[in-house]
Amino acid sequence: MCSVLEKFIKEFRGNLVEVCGPPGSGKTAILLSCVYSFLKRKEKIFYMDSDRTFSPVRLISMGCSKLELENMIISRPRSFEEQKKILFSLNHVLTEKFSFLAIDSFTSLYREEIARGRSIIDLQTSLNAQLALLYRLTKKFNVTTIITNQVFYDPEKGEDRIVGGKILENWPDYIIKLERRGEKRKAKLYKGKSESKLSAIDLLITPNKIIIL
Repeated sequence: MCSVLEKFIKEFRGNLVEVCGPPGSGKTAILLSCVYSFLKRKEKIFYMDSDRTFSPVRLISMGCSKLELENMIISRPRSFEEQKKILFSLNHVLTEKFSFLAIDSFTSLYREEIARGRSIIDLQTSLNAQLALLYRLTKKFNVTTIITNQVFYDPEKGEDRIVGGKILENWPDYIIKLERRGEKRKAKLYKGKSESKLSAIDLLITPNKIIIL
């Protein structure tokens, strides 16, 4: 875990943070680095694996013990509707003992439903309700909440756009946008709705660590 991410984690307490970027930009790597940091401090974590790609082997290779992994509750929803039900059940699952809530990726099941031809209006209504709840839970339990999200290229605007549009742009307190630059990554931190850039750093992301360049 790099010192900058450690600093961010302390500042992100009680805030909803979105990490977004194209495939392979390091979203999950940053999320797992945060998970590693919380586990090493023996803090409890709720981890929603909506991408269904999480393996504890990754954290063990980073240096976590099996005993430390027992502080994680892992959930793997199989549909967007199930993701919603799990999130709404968290009000009865989370306690003040939890420090970190992670979702990777928040919109993967949403995108699957779009591909099946489901009503965009219904899906966006559900997406907004889920984010509103997540925001309230973050404040109520004073946890650090980090969600990952994809981006897509908008040819009309000539730029990458966040999946979920304004819903995913307006609810987070902070947004970290990742850009691929060969083997390196550029991470830009923005302040939620204002979209004002706060800082930018160059990173080298390896399987087991993140290096500031």
